[in-house]
Amino acid sequence: VLFANPGTEKILGKPIIDIIGFPAGFNLKVGTLSEIEIVQPGKEAPLFIAMSVVDIEWNNRPAYLASLRDITEQKINKESILKLSQFQKSIINSANAWVYVENEEGKVILWNKAAENISGCSAGEVTGYSKEWNWLYPDDAYRTKVRNIISEKLKEQVILEKMETTITTR
Repeated sequence: VLFANPGTEKILGKPIIDIIGFPAGFNLKVGTLSEIEIVQPGKEAPLFIAMSVVDIEWNNRPAYLASLRDITEQKINKESILKLSQFQKSIINSANAWVYVENEEGKVILWNKAAENISGCSAGEVTGYSKEWNWLYPDDAYRTKVRNIISEKLKEQVILEKMETTITTR
């Protein structure tokens, strides 16, 4: 290491005097964004660092410029969101009620186990498509009636519960 700024000192948990003149301690991959884990002296929890490296010239000699950014908080938040998402998914899948969600285009983005069991359609068959309504309600008039009822309830922000319809299963 030929030069280090005070931010490097903070990230590595070492005084600059212990950084300059010593090897970086990790591989420098030019042109990529790498994620490295650093355990600072005297601390148990590691820091997660995003590092990008570019080729430069330093005192008329080829060198590398490494930019380090502490992403520990973002990584912890991302892991927390992932755990929460997995928890929510397990609750939805274990619910003994038909739960499904459509996006703005009317395509299925969530289809739980109860929906699979009741309809006979697997999540793989319906996720990403909008054809489930045609399978479940093959009669055009009845399908339109059911969709209109559901649309009205959603516009009124009424919770759809205990709503019963007749579907065609597989």
